[in-house]
Amino acid sequence: MSGSRWTGSGEKDDAAKIPEEMRLRNPKVSRRNSLNGEGDMKTVYLTVVLLFILLFAVHIVLTPRIYASLSVPAMWFAGTGLMGVFLGLLNTPTFATALQTG
Repeated sequence: MSGSRWTGSGEKDDAAKIPEEMRLRNPKVSRRNSLNGEGDMKTVYLTVVLLFILLFAVHIVLTPRIYASLSVPAMWFAGTGLMGVFLGLLNTPTFATALQTG
């Protein structure tokens, strides 16, 4: 069992000691998939931010349908929706910075 473990001794054949399922197929993948990298992660990030904002905008719009009158629970529900929209908008400068540096 000790022969199949990677020891990290720096020998050239250490890579051969790593089990096949633990080896990276393409070592460049982790460097490429960052916000400052290529477009795939930027698209995912923008999609998630926009869906987050849309979800909480729908949350706010549904407040009058769920609560018949203006009450503390209704305000709490709408306030939670506003918080979600603001959190989503807070992520847009991060995305814009990633676009400028990428």
